[in-house]
Amino acid sequence: MILAVDANAIVRRPLLAGAKWDAIGAAVAAGLVELVVPSTAVQEAVAVFDRQQKQRIRELRRFARKSSRLVQEALDAAINLIEQEVRSYPDALDGRLEELGAEVPNPPSIDHTEVVERATSRRAPFDANGNGYRDTLFWMSALESAEATGRFDLLVVVSADRVFHQSFADLAEEAGEIGVRLSLVRTLEEVAIPGEYAEEHLDLSDLRLRVSDVKNAIKTLAVGFEFSPAPDDDVSADFVTVESVDEVDIDQIGVRKRYATDLYEIEVTADLIVKMGMFAAQEDESGVEDVIRGEAIWRLRSRCVLYADESGLDNDLELWVSDAHEVA
Repeated sequence: MILAVDANAIVRRPLLAGAKWDAIGAAVAAGLVELVVPSTAVQEAVAVFDRQQKQRIRELRRFARKSSRLVQEALDAAINLIEQEVRSYPDALDGRLEELGAEVPNPPSIDHTEVVERATSRRAPFDANGNGYRDTLFWMSALESAEATGRFDLLVVVSADRVFHQSFADLAEEAGEIGVRLSLVRTLEEVAIPGEYAEEHLDLSDLRLRVSDVKNAIKTLAVGFEFSPAPDDDVSADFVTVESVDEVDIDQIGVRKRYATDLYEIEVTADLIVKMGMFAAQEDESGVEDVIRGEAIWRLRSRCVLYADESGLDNDLELWVSDAHEVA
């Protein structure tokens, strides 16, 4: 399997930590997976991380202006740490990619006129408006890596960008021209890594857990989850964060055990009714930037992954939102 990872899959775990990334690294070392992270994806991930952290700094400075001197000093120290983290992040990400055995190819060695022709003809991943230059460089890097390796006939692209999924048929046909089958997923967690899970049929009772335990864990651990609204979402905020979870309506629960470990994953599909904090940066008449906060009740169509061992649930939660809208 050739696994091509886009920037939006990186920013969920900026330092590529966690069992999934570790499983990918083990599969790469065993020769079962070729991990490709084009340099364009790395550059975008660094840029997104920079923007997110600067947004946090703006929010901290806003609170600092209205706080006591003691709190201001503590917030100044926190800001300094965040700034250090931003400066060190590119090297930290490069180091982790090297540790995982990833290939980080530069933009493909193609005539620029080919990209222009794709744009003018609206060939995917360019969209109907001619947008998609970065997506096209990512796609062509993935294809070039797949053609060069010759070891695998399956290319799995991990990207939440809608243009890939809307253009699947055209992209699959292009991949087929070089003898490669294409699979598209939105999140890394949807990818079945060879040797990742034990072949056991499990449920909550094997961990001595109840559905209520899972609901309570989600209510607690989802607080603080942040995401940026998509460009076409009707939300006037730079980012939103879960401040409380009022209801958890579960559709499905599945339990899996990671191979050769004592770690279990509990995957849940559910609707969450949450109170969201909504934040937007604005400047006043004097040019001083401030962060404006609002709040609203939202319904989130979600996929959650909790972790557990035989002693019980861990304090860790992965959360993906496939649909979000405000509750009237």
